[in-house]
Amino acid sequence: MRMPALFVAISVCLVLGCGKKEWPKPIAQEEQVFVDGLEAQRMGDCLLVAVKVGGNLANVEFFRLELENDGCPTCPFQPTLVRQISPFDSGLRRQENSYLLHLCGLALGAQVRLRVGVDNTFATLPPALSTVISVGP
Repeated sequence: MRMPALFVAISVCLVLGCGKKEWPKPIAQEEQVFVDGLEAQRMGDCLLVAVKVGGNLANVEFFRLELENDGCPTCPFQPTLVRQISPFDSGLRRQENSYLLHLCGLALGAQVRLRVGVDNTFATLPPALSTVISVGP
């Protein structure tokens, strides 16, 4: 008599998924980063970019600098150069929640538009994007 009851219990467990485990998912409100401000300045062929980041700064994986050289100022932003920068690169300096990027040798045009993306260590969370700003000569 015990065999049919055990068979039913195992069958129910297989159908309902008893003990089913899932990978943990990050809680977006606690793990997200966002761009709170962006400023840029040209210094010859170099670009000095200040990015203010908010949220969980421990989750900053890398920065993505997107540049558009001599583009149409009223057209949609279409980057012509994308550079990925690690938080530990030599051209990057951190001051509390602000990051200063000093990049040279970019072959900048007369008018440059740029945007900075901040990628999260959690790949399931979307990257934080800044607004697009223009930097003149």
